[in-house]
Amino acid sequence: MIDWSYYKTFHFQYGKHIGNKLYLHRSLVGTLPEKMYNELMRLDEEFFKYMRKDNPKFKGYNIIKIDFSTNTVSFILSKRFDTDDEPKIDMVYVLSNDETFYIRLIIDYRGKKSVPIYHHKWMMVSYRYKGFDVEASTARSKWWENHPFIKHMMKKDKYFKSHIGYSKYWEEVLHFMEICEVDGVDEI
Repeated sequence: MIDWSYYKTFHFQYGKHIGNKLYLHRSLVGTLPEKMYNELMRLDEEFFKYMRKDNPKFKGYNIIKIDFSTNTVSFILSKRFDTDDEPKIDMVYVLSNDETFYIRLIIDYRGKKSVPIYHHKWMMVSYRYKGFDVEASTARSKWWENHPFIKHMMKKDKYFKSHIGYSKYWEEVLHFMEICEVDGVDEI
């Protein structure tokens, strides 16, 4: 068992930081401090043992979320992480932070109309990651963050900020951004 909150102010070489949360691809576990690495490896082993009991073909997860404020770890499956620009979350497994392993919560987003997505996925991997073009992903983030429509909406609309992290709303925003580009709109 580990007190994840101890690492709240730690500077990590990799990973996407949002508030008190750290998101990273599981390929980066080896870059973490030894105590964190050991605990995540223990959780990984217990998780696969538990999940493969009933489903021997269980594939697992690819994203790790550490929430320093709630002292929890989640293993997250995003099947199209390497192929989609803003990949959807398929499954979330929130794990216990006790000596005895158990899954506190399972969230299944598969088949839902609008599900959480990841922006800036390149922040969750190493610059040497081979699963997707990290430079292209970085460029895409810069493109949409600097788009006049996004800049305007981020300043003016709280609803917008809280909803662009969901697939259906994001698809509508992308469509509008494409219309702006076709029509040559530089300012809103």
